[in-house]
Amino acid sequence: MEKLMSLAVRYARLVAILVTIATLVALVKIPDLKLEISAEGMMLEGHASRLFYEQTLETFGTENVTIVHLQDADIFSPDNLLLIQQAVTKIEASPLVQRTSSLFSLRYLRTIDDFVYTDPYLAKIPATREEAKKVLKTAQSNPLAKGNLVSADGTALAINVYFNPNRLDADFDQHASALMDEALTPLVNKLETAFHVGDPYVRAGLTERIKDDQKRIVPLALAVLVITLAIALKQFSAAVIPILTAVTSIIWTLGLMAALNIPVNVMTSIIPALLIIIGSTEDIHLLTEYRTSQRRAKKSRRALKLMIRHMGTAVSLTFLTTYFGFLSIALNPLGLLQQFGLVASTGLLFNFLATVLMVPVLLHWFGKESKGSAGKYNPGIMASSAAGTMEVVQKHRKFVILLTVALLVVGLTGASKLRINNNVMDYFDEDAPLTRYADLLHANLSGMQTFSIILSGRENSFLEVRNLHYIHDLQEYLDASGYFDKSFSFSDFISVVHGGIDGESTEAFYLPDRNEIVSEYSAMLDESTLKPFVSPDFSQTKIVVRHNISDSQHLNQVADEIYNYVEQNPAYQLSVQITGESYLNSKAADYMADGQARSLLLMLIVIFVIVSTLFTKHKAGLIAVSANLFPIIMLFGIMGHYGLVLDTGTAMVGAIAMGIAVDHTMHFMVRYNRINKHLGEEHQALVEVVKNEATPIIATTIALAMGFATLAISDFPPVARFGLLSAFVMLVALFSTFVILPLLLWRTRLVSVWDILSIKLKQQTVAECPLFVDMKPWQIRKLIALANLRDYAEDEAIILQEEETSGLRVLLTGRVEAWKTLLDGSTKRLSVIEPGQIFGASSFVARKPSYADMVAVKASQVLVLEWSALNRITVTYPRLAVKLFKNMTVITGQLFDKLESTRPTLIDELS
Repeated sequence: MEKLMSLAVRYARLVAILVTIATLVALVKIPDLKLEISAEGMMLEGHASRLFYEQTLETFGTENVTIVHLQDADIFSPDNLLLIQQAVTKIEASPLVQRTSSLFSLRYLRTIDDFVYTDPYLAKIPATREEAKKVLKTAQSNPLAKGNLVSADGTALAINVYFNPNRLDADFDQHASALMDEALTPLVNKLETAFHVGDPYVRAGLTERIKDDQKRIVPLALAVLVITLAIALKQFSAAVIPILTAVTSIIWTLGLMAALNIPVNVMTSIIPALLIIIGSTEDIHLLTEYRTSQRRAKKSRRALKLMIRHMGTAVSLTFLTTYFGFLSIALNPLGLLQQFGLVASTGLLFNFLATVLMVPVLLHWFGKESKGSAGKYNPGIMASSAAGTMEVVQKHRKFVILLTVALLVVGLTGASKLRINNNVMDYFDEDAPLTRYADLLHANLSGMQTFSIILSGRENSFLEVRNLHYIHDLQEYLDASGYFDKSFSFSDFISVVHGGIDGESTEAFYLPDRNEIVSEYSAMLDESTLKPFVSPDFSQTKIVVRHNISDSQHLNQVADEIYNYVEQNPAYQLSVQITGESYLNSKAADYMADGQARSLLLMLIVIFVIVSTLFTKHKAGLIAVSANLFPIIMLFGIMGHYGLVLDTGTAMVGAIAMGIAVDHTMHFMVRYNRINKHLGEEHQALVEVVKNEATPIIATTIALAMGFATLAISDFPPVARFGLLSAFVMLVALFSTFVILPLLLWRTRLVSVWDILSIKLKQQTVAECPLFVDMKPWQIRKLIALANLRDYAEDEAIILQEEETSGLRVLLTGRVEAWKTLLDGSTKRLSVIEPGQIFGASSFVARKPSYADMVAVKASQVLVLEWSALNRITVTYPRLAVKLFKNMTVITGQLFDKLESTRPTLIDELS
C-alpha cells in the first residue's frame, strides 16, 4: 500500500487523468440507472418455497390485486352506483388492465321458474333505493362477495383490479397509479372515502419517497460531514478532501450499477449517503497524520512520506475488515440484503481506491501550509480528554471492569428479547396513508395482505365432493381462528353455483352431494373463471386467505397452527402447503436472523484471522474481537429492551457497525505497536497512542454519528431506525476504543509481522549464535522483535569499562572489540567479537560492572536482551521462552565452568 500511495504522488498527473476519465465514463452511464421496487427482494433467493410460489403463479395467476375501496353511508343510492359503474368502465377500458372483480362483474346465479340467470349483481343499476337494498342483501349472502366486494354493513364496496402482466414495463407503476387516480377523481369528490391500494400504489409511493430521500438526505449528509469535520479538525481542507473522494466513489458505484443493469431499491438507495458518511473515515486518519507529520518534518514532501509510511498498513487493514463487514451482508438469503451487501462492499472498494490515489495527490498539490500555520493546528482538547479518561480508567480498573461486565449482562438480556419482522408494511409509519388505508380495508372488508393454501392431489381430485368438503372444513377452521379476515376457494365457487342453480333461495349456499354434478358445473365454466381457483387438471386448488397481520412472527405462528390442524385432520391423498408473498416474507425473517448471525460470525473470524496474523499471536485477535463485540451486544440489547425489531433495515446495522468499529481498533493497535516498539513501556505507549489517535477517532465518530443520524429524516421507518441505531453504536464503539481496548492491551506487547519480516539475518550469524540453538528462523525473528535492536556507528562505544549493564548482547552485524584500560593508563585489546557471538553475559547474570570497553570498530547492529524483554517473551510466546531459557542456561553454565578454571583476567575477557 505504501508503494501504491507513493506511486500516486510520483505520477500525480496521470492519476488525476485516470480518475477523471473513470468518473466521466461513470457519469455517462448514470442516466441509465433504474429504480425498482419489489417485494420479491424480501423473499429467499433460490429456496424451494420460492420456486413453489412461482409455480403457483403460473398455475393460478397472481394473487396480488389493486383494491379500490369506496365508502359512503349512502353508497347504494342509484346516483352513486352510476358513478362507480362509470369508474369501473374507465378502468376496464385501459390496456393495462386484464380484468376487474366487483358487484358489476360477479355473477348472480339464481333459478327463477326453472330458468337459470347468471347476470352480475349490478348488471343494471337499480332504479330505486328499495331495489338497491334488495341487491345488497342478496350480494351479502354470497361468500364470494361478503367481506370481499361488499361490507357487512353495506356502506363499503370494493373493486378488485387485475393488471395485465404483459404490460409491466419500467413506467408501469406510474401509469397504473395515474389511471386509478383519474378514474376515482369523480368518486373522491362525491363519496366519504375513495382510494386504491395495491402493488402499483405501493411501488410508486416508495419510488417517490426514495427520490425525495436522495434529494434531502444526501445533501444533508454532505453538509453535516463538512461542518462536523471542519469544526472538529479546525481546517476546511479536512472536510473538502473526504467529500471529493466520497462523491467520486458514489459516481463510480452508480455508474457500475447502471452498466450491470443493477437497479436501485429501497436498501441500495441509502448507499450514496453511506459512502459519504463511512468513506470519510480513512481520509480523516490520513489528514490528521499528515498534519502531525508536518509539525515534525517541517517540509510538506517529508510529511507526506511519513504519512504514507505510518498509515499504509493501517489503511489497508481497516479497508479489508470494513469491506468484509459489508460483504458479509450478502450472505443473507434475502435478495434485498444480498444486493445491498454486494453493492455497498463494491462502493467501499471504490472509495478505498479513490482515497489511496486522490488523498496523497491532493495533499501533494494543495497540502502545503503557510508560514506559521503549523502552530494553529492544535488537537489538544480531544487528545487531553481521551488521555485523562484513560488515566482514570487505569486508576479504577476494577470498577471499570465490573461496569463493563454489568453493561454486557444488560445487553445480553435485551438481546434475548429481540424480535424479527420482515413485512412490506414495515416500510411505512403509522401515519402513512397506506397504513390508514390498510386499516380501513381490514375494518370494512378484508385485509390487503394475502397468502395461499395450496392443496395438491391426483388428477381430478377436486372434482370429488369429499375433497370440497375438506376445503370447506379448513375454511371454517380459518374463520373460527379469529386471525384472518376472509378466505375464498373453489369449494365456495361450486357451492355458489350449486345454490343458485339448485333452487330459488339465494341465501343458503351448499355443496352438491355427487361428484358428477361437480364435473357438470366445472364443464359449464370457462377457463378464465376457473383459473384463480383450480388447476386445469383439477389436481391442485387454492384457498386465498386475506388478513391484516403485519408481524412476521405472528404470521409464522398462525401458519404453524394451520399445519398442525392439517396434521391432526389429514385429507385423503392430499398434501397441503402454504405460500404467498406475505407468508414467504415472514418465513424469510427466520433466515434473516440466521444470515445476521452468519454475517457477524464471519466478520469476527475475519477480524480474528487478520489481527492474529498481523500481530503473530491469537491473543491480539481475541483482543480485537472482544473490543468490537461489545458495541454489537449493546446494539441488540437496546433493540430488545425498547422493542425495536430486526428487519431489512436494522439487519444491516450489526455487520456495518462492526466493520466501522474495527477501523478504530486497527488504527489504535497498529499505532500502539509502533510506539511501544520504541518506548518499551506499555502504559506510556498507551498514553501516547490515545493522544495521537484521539483526534481522528473522536472526530470520525462524531461525524459518523451525526451523518447516520441524518438518515432519521427518511420516510422509510427501517432506514430511519438504521440511521439512529448506527449513530448509537458509533458512540458505543468510542467507549470500546478508549476504555475497553486499553484495558485489554494493558501489559500486552504487540509484534507485527512487518516487524519480524523487516529483520535481516545472515544464516552464518544464526548458525553460530548459541542463543539461537534449536530455534526456527521465524522464532528468532520474534525474539529479536520483542527485544531491543541498537545500531552503533564506527568507533562508537557500546559498553564503557566500569559501567553497570543489565543486558545480554548478541552481535548481529559488524565487528566489536574489547579494550581494557590498565592501571598504568595503557590499553590492551582483550578480544574480537564477530557476528553471532555473545558479550556482556557476566554483567547480565551477576549484575557486575563491565571490565572493559566494548567498541564497534565497524558499523554494527546489536541485539540487547534485558530482563524486561525476557518477561515480554515469557508472557507473549511461552514456547519460545522455553527454548530461550534452555539456551541461556547452557550459556550461563559454560560461563561459570570457564570462571572456575581460569583467573580474573579471563573474566575481563568475557566482560
